[in-house]
Amino acid sequence: MAERLLLFRYSDQAMAIPAAVNRQVFEMPEIAPLPGTQFGLLGLVSVGGQAIPAIDLDALAAIPHADATLALLIDIHGEELVIPIEQILGYTETDESLMTADLMSAPTSLGDYTYDFDVRVINPSSLIATLQARLTPV
Repeated sequence: MAERLLLFRYSDQAMAIPAAVNRQVFEMPEIAPLPGTQFGLLGLVSVGGQAIPAIDLDALAAIPHADATLALLIDIHGEELVIPIEQILGYTETDESLMTADLMSAPTSLGDYTYDFDVRVINPSSLIATLQARLTPV
């Protein structure tokens, strides 16, 4: 079964997320930091009058910091999140699932001459589980 992926760039790395969770791409608004938030949450951004959590890929996936100018709004089982990104690269389809059980896959070739680079695929369910685990008090 083919899987459609949205490709984007963050911190000079090509990344992908299943296209089904993508809701909107827009200019990165100002982030309102929340006291005591760390471990993967940058703060809140206003999207259509609603406060939506912005995640920190640097902290969650040990990726070098990037100055993101775009925001990717995703919806994972009714939970909306914003991922700061640098650039949209496009969409692709793959015949095999590149997602792993981990938060993010190892760099993987798409096997597509159109996109001659390796990508890391974000697992949306693992993303939510990782955030919940890091934000839950012990």
